[in-house]
This record gives sequence, structure tokens and C-alpha cells, in this order.
Amino acid sequence: LKVAVCVIRSSIYFIYPSCSAMRAVFLIFIIAITACQKKQEARTETTGGKTRAAVFLSAGDIYPGFDRVPVTSFFNIGRILTDKSSGPNAIILSKGLRKGSRIDIEPLALLSFTRDTMRYKYIISTPSDEQNPMLSSNYNDFLNNNMSLQSMIENWFIMQSPENSCRNFEWQNTYKALLEINRNNTGQ
Repeated sequence: LKVAVCVIRSSIYFIYPSCSAMRAVFLIFIIAITACQKKQEARTETTGGKTRAAVFLSAGDIYPGFDRVPVTSFFNIGRILTDKSSGPNAIILSKGLRKGSRIDIEPLALLSFTRDTMRYKYIISTPSDEQNPMLSSNYNDFLNNNMSLQSMIENWFIMQSPENSCRNFEWQNTYKALLEINRNNTGQ
């Protein structure tokens, strides 16, 4: 056993002759061990597999920050509930919901745009308990059958912002919306 330790020690010194190199190998080993540990991911508040959101702007209210023209929003806005203090915002397409209410939502799409130099992202969603034949939970159906609704949402944000400050609108599918929710949960 002593001979084996000496052989290993001498081969280590042969490969890594300096003490600082040994420290570097040790640090790399520790980093590798900690990187391999399973991390506990933050969770979105769910009930029965549905994503939950807290409504902070009811349809028919004026959205602070987007209030250049006194035109109320025709959609609800909520914040997706996560383990972290701030989840992504969600546009909830339904009748007016009470502020502070918590509801299950179905993500449909991800809307992102630039206002001045800031990038805004909204999860486009519907309440899980509402069956609206006009708003399919399938992104492709939503994209193809609701182009006027998408245009109305874009135009509402454009109208509520100073000239040419709201631009680069991008609509992405349900998968991208779920990735955005997860990205906000894990803090990446």
C-alpha cells in the first residue's frame, strides 16, 4: 500500500511538478463534482399541470407605462406565479378578470417587441377553464385564425407608445412561451 501511494504520488509530481498545478487540478475536480450535482429547479405554481397567473391589470383598465393615449386595454395582464419573486408577464385573452385573482392559464404564444431600448416579452394565454372556439390552444391554429387579434395587440402597444418607439414585434410558438416561463423560473 505504501509503495502504491508513493508510485501515485511520484507520478502526480511527474505530471504536475508544481504545487499550484496540484491546486488547479483539485479546484477543477471540486468544480466538476459541484457541477454534476442535481440542482433543485424553481417551479411555476401549478394546479393539475396548469400554469397559474395573478392578474394585475383587468381588461378595461389603463396600463401604467403604456398610457400615452387614454385607451383601455382589451386584455387582462397577469404575472405568472413562480418560486421567484417575479415571473414573466402574461396577456390573458378573456373577459375582464378581477385584479389580484389567481387563475390557471394555457400559454398559446410568446410576443416580444422592443420599446425604445428595452425588450418586452408577454406570454399570450387564455384561462384554462374557458372554452373559446375562436382561440385554439394550438399555436398554429391561433396564428392562422387570429391574425386580426395579433394585429390588434401590436397596434394597441404601438398606439400607447411615443412614435416609432415600439417596434420589432415577434410572435413565437407555445414551445417558446414555455421556455420563457422556465427560463424565468431557473433564473437563466
